[in-house]
Amino acid sequence: MMNLMNLKSFCCCFIFMFTFMHICWSQSQTKKTQHSFANSYYGIQGDFAPASGDIAPLGMFRLNIGALHFWKYADFYISIPLVNLGPQEPDYNGGVLTGARFLPLSLGKKTISPFFGVYWCTPSIELTNGPEFQKNSLGMETGFYFAIGKSTTAEVLGRYNFGQSIEYPTPGPENISLTMPDWFFSFSLKRYLDFTAGNSSIAGQKWVAERSEELKSKNKLSVFSVGIGLSANIQLSPFDFISSGLGIPKQGPNRLFPDFGIGYYFYKPDMGVRISYRPMNLSNSGFGTDYSFQQHRLLAEGFKFLFDYNGFAPFLGLGAGADYGNLRLNTEGEKAISKSEWLNSYAIIFGWDIRPSRVDTWYLRTNLRYVLQDSDSAINLGEHHLEVNFIQFVLYPGRL
Repeated sequence: MMNLMNLKSFCCCFIFMFTFMHICWSQSQTKKTQHSFANSYYGIQGDFAPASGDIAPLGMFRLNIGALHFWKYADFYISIPLVNLGPQEPDYNGGVLTGARFLPLSLGKKTISPFFGVYWCTPSIELTNGPEFQKNSLGMETGFYFAIGKSTTAEVLGRYNFGQSIEYPTPGPENISLTMPDWFFSFSLKRYLDFTAGNSSIAGQKWVAERSEELKSKNKLSVFSVGIGLSANIQLSPFDFISSGLGIPKQGPNRLFPDFGIGYYFYKPDMGVRISYRPMNLSNSGFGTDYSFQQHRLLAEGFKFLFDYNGFAPFLGLGAGADYGNLRLNTEGEKAISKSEWLNSYAIIFGWDIRPSRVDTWYLRTNLRYVLQDSDSAINLGEHHLEVNFIQFVLYPGRL
């Protein structure tokens, strides 16, 4: 069955995100323009977790990538762990964070801007000779931004991960009860980038109008596109090929993998089609057992933009295609399973583009896919999956 707790967590996240999107719209719709709608950023973050449960105090460094939306009232981000500074037994990793924040006062020239938000994270723990046990968790955070100049901020925050008590699997009759850290305190520095603010000027608006006429005369309003980004596959139903007696979790650790797309954009109906491709590699090992699953997911997708609110353009679509999987499972040094198979896949697609105008050469896109695979197969890796592609760079080469 689908892991309903994971699905509920994601639903809570996105309900929260779109609730404060609506708040941002109502506060800003009469004052701002689409050219100042979003600002991308990158930064570095240091985390500290006090002693908690079975884990000694630890620290870690992260790479933050994200963007301020809705005229700096909303912050969407992904935070990737770089270095862990902590005990090796048990070995703990805070995992990737994907979050959304609401800034009630916006982030402007004010010295201090408070925020609160929610996030999804994938902390993991590993015992000596044991497998990696990863948990999908929901958390809440709050803190302050401090403006440093025109394009840099410092940030202090506290965050709390819910439900960090786990049952670590073993080959024996009983699992090991462990508790992972729940409280974290962080400091970060961010650098902001704005590529389109100049388009709000008189000269910028003139350029957009001239650009539109130029592309129309050259039949380049509807064009081919190429995209590349990073995705994560969240497994919503358990593996069937792993026996409970092996001591290996039936949910594979989430991993980041590249997300490629080649498509065509139809200007007048404001819709697109594309072929998306994602190579994934899932693996885990412990207690004398290891498995490796290599999968190549290819989908034909069609999607329609629902509306364009000052450069925020959400879309909805469907996809169908095939996955090629290669599974190898070894127990006590002996090869237990070695199979390859093609599986049919179907997807519901949702996401949004940040597009200051409809005549730009490139955009930043977010893709979310709910994927359903064939259940009647020799390689059953769970029927239900959720793919999260936080930032994809989409280029229209014909408009260069």
